[in-house]
Amino acid sequence: MFDDPFAPPFEEPPAPAHPEVRRCARCGRPAMVCVREFGAMYFFGVVRRGPSGIRDFVCQQCGRAVTLHPIPWLTLPLAVMGVPLALIGFALACSGVFTEEALVALVFGGILAAFGSVLVGAFTWPIGMLFRYPVVDGVPVPVIRYDEVNPPRRCRCGGEARCVTVTAHRTNFVYSGTGYGYACPTCGHEFQVDSPLLVLFHTVAFAILVGFGALCATKGAQGDKAAWAFAALLFLFGVFAAVLAIARVSNGRRHPLVR
Repeated sequence: MFDDPFAPPFEEPPAPAHPEVRRCARCGRPAMVCVREFGAMYFFGVVRRGPSGIRDFVCQQCGRAVTLHPIPWLTLPLAVMGVPLALIGFALACSGVFTEEALVALVFGGILAAFGSVLVGAFTWPIGMLFRYPVVDGVPVPVIRYDEVNPPRRCRCGGEARCVTVTAHRTNFVYSGTGYGYACPTCGHEFQVDSPLLVLFHTVAFAILVGFGALCATKGAQGDKAAWAFAALLFLFGVFAAVLAIARVSNGRRHPLVR
């Protein structure tokens, strides 16, 4: 899995004329309003202008910020395909415990189960977020107290690093998370923090690459030198994905939110 480097950054059009109010899942109050709507959507290599349906909401009581996506109907066929893949992978992984070629069955089963679960999650996760933060009708729009979607983070120098870039990543045209770039105006230190979904995609990429590398290593143990070289390459890419995920999680812990 590799992120698309040509995906353009989101644009910010004016706020909607009739903002809807949603109930916050943290404090339980109807105080979440839309403060930003993405105005460009990257779809099959084409930038489509106009409302994309991806919106940032901030609770005006507790300050919780979330990004809500429209129901991704285009990924429904992938989700339908992901269900049998996950079941087959789980069954294959379980059967590998009782066979001689246990490693092959476990690796292939684990890869199929992980890939199928990701396909299902890409469709069900946005729907679950919409249900978790439902629309509340008949309530007044709260007074805007928090309008900053990405609050500053504490820099290593003690200052406040501001969010300067927001990049949406897609893997095989499926939204795989968002990366937030921060810069400190005091010392100039820059760092990036990834959303939990993007960290999950990096972890899945690590598991798939290492799994295929293990299979190639078994072929190399039988005397195939080319398999050893391919296994080393897969392990190298897998370690890179793991280090990237660990570094982004570490950045989030070393630079906590300031609010």
